[in-house]
Amino acid sequence: MSKQMMAFENWSDLEAFGVGYLTSEACANARRILFDLSEEGREHVRTFLGLKNPEAFEENRNSRVGQEKAVASVLLPASCFTDLVIHVAARAGYAWTVTDTDRGVVHAVDAESERDVLRAAIERPHTLALRNPTGNEHVFSGIRVG
Repeated sequence: MSKQMMAFENWSDLEAFGVGYLTSEACANARRILFDLSEEGREHVRTFLGLKNPEAFEENRNSRVGQEKAVASVLLPASCFTDLVIHVAARAGYAWTVTDTDRGVVHAVDAESERDVLRAAIERPHTLALRNPTGNEHVFSGIRVG
């Protein structure tokens, strides 16, 4: 049975995956955003960054990310939104991501048919459909994705 399509429109949509937006005021250059992470979120961000050590993060600022206990915090560049969403979607088992480059929205899709995904992408201008990787291994850290 397929997962339902999920739209990621802003940072708060990652909270369901343990990445909780806090503020962009924590960076002196206003280029990075502060997040609290649950266990799940820490694993998503750790593998996204290719870090071997799960303890490489700062202490959490708040006690919870959504309903989960916060265990760490991290500053991430604002420009990594799409890449992080694609990574999280792949780790969460979504087969495809379809990115609307005009609006900056990423749709995570686990379609029964690749044809349905490609048709949806073709019908919308300025979209990019990517098959999420399965079984790839990060060269430096040895972390497997998918």
